[in-house]
Amino acid sequence: MTPLDPRRNAFRPDLADIALKGRVAAARFGEATPMRVAAPVTALRDAPRPDAARLTEALRG
Repeated sequence: MTPLDPRRNAFRPDLADIALKGRVAAARFGEATPMRVAAPVTALRDAPRPDAARLTEALRG
């Protein structure tokens, strides 16, 4: 099985999209809410803290 791309799939060790249950390991799962980026660019980090490592970025749209 090909590993899931974390830039396109919502998962971290502590939390993941319920649609990924059985495909990724996470402490808990929740239902995803589609959102849009309003800023020109925003950082996607590996934890919900401003000092967390930057994994990638999302562009407006």
